[in-house]
Amino acid sequence: MPEENVINQNDSLDQGAYEIIRKRLLTQKEELATKLQQLNEARKEVFNSTSFVLKANQRITTENNCVARGILALDNQCIFGYNVHFGLRTEIKLEDVFSVYAFENNQFIPQSLDLINDQNFISDYQNLYKYYRDSIFSKFRRTENYLYMIFQTSKNPADLKAFKWLIKDGKLQYQDDRSIHEAKLPNQFEFDWTKTTLDDRRLGKYPHISIMDKIFIEAINGDITFKIENNTDSGKGIYSEKVVNADQQLDDADYYYADLGNLIAVRIKPYQEDFRAFVYNQRTKEVVNLKSLNESAILLPDNQGIIFSNGYYLQNGTHKVFDAQFEHVSFLRRIASPNGEDFLYIFCQEETNTYILLSYNIIQQHVETPIICNGFTLFKDGSLIYFRTEAEATRHHQVQIWETPYMAMLKENEQKKDDPLYKVGNKQIVQAMAEAQEVIQLINKEDSYEGLYEDILKKSTVLLDSYFWIKDDALSNLGQPLTQIKEVANTAIDEFVKVQAQRKHAAELNIAEKKMEELTFSINSTVVDKLDQLVHQLADSRRLQGEIIDLKNVKYIDTVRIDSLLEKLQSITSELAEKTIAFLLRDEALLPYEQKVEQQKKNVEAMVKVYDAKAIEEANSAISSELELLIDILNSLKIDDSTQTTKIIEKISVIFSSLNEVRSQLTRKLNSLKSTEAIAEFSAQLTLLEQSVTNYLELSTTTEKVDEYYTKVIVQLEELESKFSEFEDFALKIADKRDEVIKAFNSRREQIVEQINKRTSSLEQIGLRVLKNIENKSKTFATREEILSFFASDLMIDKIRQLVQELKTLQDVSKAENLENLLKKSQEDALRVLRDKNDLFVDGENIIALGKHKFAVNSQSLSLTLLRRNDELYFHLTGTSFYQKVQAEEINSFQDIWDQELVSENKEVYRAEYLAYKAFVASKGEQDFDAALFITQTVEQSYSEGYVKGVHNVDALLIYDTVKQLDTKWICFAMIPYCVRWLNYFGNPFWMINGKSSWH
Repeated sequence: MPEENVINQNDSLDQGAYEIIRKRLLTQKEELATKLQQLNEARKEVFNSTSFVLKANQRITTENNCVARGILALDNQCIFGYNVHFGLRTEIKLEDVFSVYAFENNQFIPQSLDLINDQNFISDYQNLYKYYRDSIFSKFRRTENYLYMIFQTSKNPADLKAFKWLIKDGKLQYQDDRSIHEAKLPNQFEFDWTKTTLDDRRLGKYPHISIMDKIFIEAINGDITFKIENNTDSGKGIYSEKVVNADQQLDDADYYYADLGNLIAVRIKPYQEDFRAFVYNQRTKEVVNLKSLNESAILLPDNQGIIFSNGYYLQNGTHKVFDAQFEHVSFLRRIASPNGEDFLYIFCQEETNTYILLSYNIIQQHVETPIICNGFTLFKDGSLIYFRTEAEATRHHQVQIWETPYMAMLKENEQKKDDPLYKVGNKQIVQAMAEAQEVIQLINKEDSYEGLYEDILKKSTVLLDSYFWIKDDALSNLGQPLTQIKEVANTAIDEFVKVQAQRKHAAELNIAEKKMEELTFSINSTVVDKLDQLVHQLADSRRLQGEIIDLKNVKYIDTVRIDSLLEKLQSITSELAEKTIAFLLRDEALLPYEQKVEQQKKNVEAMVKVYDAKAIEEANSAISSELELLIDILNSLKIDDSTQTTKIIEKISVIFSSLNEVRSQLTRKLNSLKSTEAIAEFSAQLTLLEQSVTNYLELSTTTEKVDEYYTKVIVQLEELESKFSEFEDFALKIADKRDEVIKAFNSRREQIVEQINKRTSSLEQIGLRVLKNIENKSKTFATREEILSFFASDLMIDKIRQLVQELKTLQDVSKAENLENLLKKSQEDALRVLRDKNDLFVDGENIIALGKHKFAVNSQSLSLTLLRRNDELYFHLTGTSFYQKVQAEEINSFQDIWDQELVSENKEVYRAEYLAYKAFVASKGEQDFDAALFITQTVEQSYSEGYVKGVHNVDALLIYDTVKQLDTKWICFAMIPYCVRWLNYFGNPFWMINGKSSWH
């Protein structure tokens, strides 16, 4: 019996909250089912609903012995198709293949063939048998407006020919015999299959394919395995089945899937095999192999699930597969009843002309027993006629007549038009009843269903919100139990989580049973030759006994199984204890423990590291525990000879004494080693800390990093202090090191802050200068578009934005916002000035109109200058007509140099002559560096400013001759580059003296 289904009978009077909630839910479910039944009965009275009922068994009689192939209803008539063995006859008539009957009072009354008596059809029909002697009638195929009479023209079932008829006003109008391409099957799947890709692979020890990260599939190691955890370390899963080729790898199989809500349809093609099909339910965590899913699958109404040729699978996990097994079955068509409650799904096997009829009811959510036949038809009143082909040709063909809801039009009860049900409508009532039935089915499911109460809450909430009449007393008031179900389900969610946890804990009983089996096998298979073997077995049995006793406190656990385990374990423990006492009575029984203690003494003496003490301490504890267990055994069992008990206890006491001596020796040795190792370790740790501080200070480029690394160093110091807290000398060194660290990081923080402040101040000043230029330039634009374009794309604007971003990076938000505000203000000011300018100025930029008068505006800045006018000097304000004569007589004495532009050149002396003179004077003196530098700068200036244009070759020669006479080479080298540039200006690369080159 599964653990989750076992409830402690002793707790029946003390039930938990979950059991009470569950009972309340089941009570409301029964109330909902009762109201649903009442509503359904009232609905049937109003809308005259019908169900599958066998009306009669009849026979259709033909003139000749034949094999029936098909039947088709047209209004109250039907065409019966069959095949007759013609023998040597050459002419095949219509009545040899077709008969027409009137269907009245469940009787088939023969009629003439006028319904299909068309000359064109007869001609094509006779030609068929004339040119295809193996022709036989295969089947009828009907669409909404057309009828196809399909014939097989050879032994091959794929060789077909169709005669097409138009159905109009209950009559048939022949069209042609070339329409076999129209009589095709619909799509066999009402959803798309998605093939997995390399991205869906999850590699590991057991690689698998991930299907939407909800189910994981592998087809390796000889089987197909479904897993619900993304675990590639284990090959275990919730479902597996063998494959033919055990050596195949993950990529050797093809994987397809379709997301169908709670269901995931999966198709797998293992290496060198056909496709296998499965359905995985995400709620129930269940995988089902459905072979028919490879051929066709159709969605049920309202996404209730899928249906296939031999069964169905619903979203809530309910599924059924019928015994009838057919291969190569195709979906033919779906017929919906006018009551919106029933749907007929028709599948066919073409080769044997076999039809499978599955009628699905969306309220009850189940399929009626499948009807398997070789021909069927539906009349407008919903009568279903079907037959099964006899093994031998016969004249009397048995058919069954069923009353079904698949009529052409729903017959409503005219006397119930004032009923509230009639006003709501049959289809809406049916839909609501179907959804209510889903709630009932969910409540009926075992509460091991994951997310059960979330689904109940969701379904009941949607149902209450979707139908305005759901709480109407005249319509059975389904809302009353649904409201209660909603509230109870909401309460049950949290309790169910606790119950699931308890049930998982209850599953630990299986683990305890497995441990029990392992312990029993170990005891039975061990040959005891040492006392410690018995002691270990006793320790294991007592430990397991404690675990099993603790399980008795777990709810939902099988206490009967626990009691049985404890009884077996008690027997094993008693037997082991008796064996131990018998063994202890031997003189050499405790010798292994004496040897172990002696070995521990040697280990303590050989210990050279503190780390070695751990193994010795563990060994001492193990010896002590085993000896204590022996004492417990002696106390629990009665030994007749007390002297023997005393002898054993004395031996154990001696061993305990030796063991305590070993522990004392270990403590002394450990303290000695700790002191030596601690000094070396502390020194190494302190050195490492110093290096870490140096490294962290280099990495601390921001204040945040300074704080981060400071915290790391302090944590290391605290760990160091905690580790060596036993040594007082180390504490003083750690305190000193802490002070050094604090000072170093504070200094580094102050340095970084100072650098950042300098940088941000510099960036702000640059931005202010650029803003000044922007402000000046923005005043030169004449239109608004030019200003906007300037502020949108100019490099100076971009520079301001870069500065703002850099300031934000440096976390100086105030300066960044200041620059942003000033930039925005500059744009606004420029637009305002332009607007004012356009409003004030007319006829150009510098004219202001005041009434009829216009005034020119001078925007030139005022500057005081000295101006020569009429051979006299005047003070002048630029941009104005202000002139004032200079009255200082001293300045008039320098009138001869008023027109002299250069100090080195006047009307009498060329600049070249003056330069030559200065060079000559410098050469006679102490090689005055200032004079040489002055000559060099003057030549450069004369060249740059273009004054050399007036110098003739004679002047150039004069400079050359003067320079050539200088004794100082550095003056020559200083002059030569300018002389060469000077000569190049005249286009002559050489100086020509007396027609000869004198350039060296």
